[in-house]
Amino acid sequence: MKQTDLAALADITELAFQREQAKLQPILAEEGRIRRALAHLDEQVRRVRTDPESVALMRPCGADVAWQSWEGRTRRALNMQLAHVMAEKTELLHRVRSAFGKTCVVDHLRSAMITENARRKAREFEHRVSSPG
Repeated sequence: MKQTDLAALADITELAFQREQAKLQPILAEEGRIRRALAHLDEQVRRVRTDPESVALMRPCGADVAWQSWEGRTRRALNMQLAHVMAEKTELLHRVRSAFGKTCVVDHLRSAMITENARRKAREFEHRVSSPG
């Protein structure tokens, strides 16, 4: 394989890696959004549970049961969304790692070819210098 062919292959594999990496960004943003929503829900639950006045006001009219029901449904929905996003993220990470591995292999091949060409030229030069004539 020629050095120019490897350079072109390196460009192609780098672009493929960047494309796969770019696909991961929206998934990471969605994961962050869901995790923030879960943290916000945790904070709301903590505030309600630690405020004896709100508990006292909610209990007589059954709002405490409605609140717990809403909190449970919301948490389940967010956890389901998170599970879906994490599954998608796992698949994309596999593809990103694969693309990165291909980039590394091509870079290694290019380095090996450059080193081998330099050695070959050094041997040719040494042979010309040491040859009588």
